[in-house]
Amino acid sequence: MRTSLVSAMILCAVFCNAQEPARDKKLSNSLKNLYQRGARTDSVDLILSLRNGASYQTFNKGRIVHIDRNANVVLCRMKRDSITSLIPDREIIFADILRKPKEELTAGAIDLSLNKLNLAHHLYPDITGERIKVSLKEQGFDTNDIDLRGRYFNSGLMAPDQTAHASIMATMLGGAGNTSPFAKGAAPGVYLTSSDFAKLLPDADSIYDDYNITVQNHSYGTAIETYYGGDAASYDAS
Repeated sequence: MRTSLVSAMILCAVFCNAQEPARDKKLSNSLKNLYQRGARTDSVDLILSLRNGASYQTFNKGRIVHIDRNANVVLCRMKRDSITSLIPDREIIFADILRKPKEELTAGAIDLSLNKLNLAHHLYPDITGERIKVSLKEQGFDTNDIDLRGRYFNSGLMAPDQTAHASIMATMLGGAGNTSPFAKGAAPGVYLTSSDFAKLLPDADSIYDDYNITVQNHSYGTAIETYYGGDAASYDAS
């Protein structure tokens, strides 16, 4: 009898706790820390996951920057002292600080033997990626580089700035090897375009469809996300 009573009490405690709204879990830790620290910023860029069927027309938490309707995700900018107003809003499932991308350290040399690209080129010389269209999500790359010349196409999304890191990534992916054997990429026949990573959410489906893009490369760093946030939901929907 005592064992049954204890078991019933444990089950009741677990059930009752499960029914309490996880108000503190609606905000990511980084967002809670920003608010609690009293950071010296008047406004903050957020990524919000909304419930299915949520009305974007009545969304009044801040200035909407972007809407991903496929994933029910909104990017917005709002006052820092208004962050707590997100907690009781039933339309909002989760709120997080919008992540900012940054390029990793630039690799000074490409070792084609270490990553076995030389071996792949030797064993499968006919597999060049010809007719495949690839997008690089980061800063712009040098479209006039002799190793990429004639295989760049403009999808209208390239960042205004070109960087060495982006050019190295493009070369590792599709370099023709004209300047040296080290400049031959994994698929030297692919066509390449660029998509600015200032907005990390997926490009519109129409971009992939209109330009027949079947591969997109992401080689940048962001803050670590140990939970299922708006970014992951958007890419799953895409």
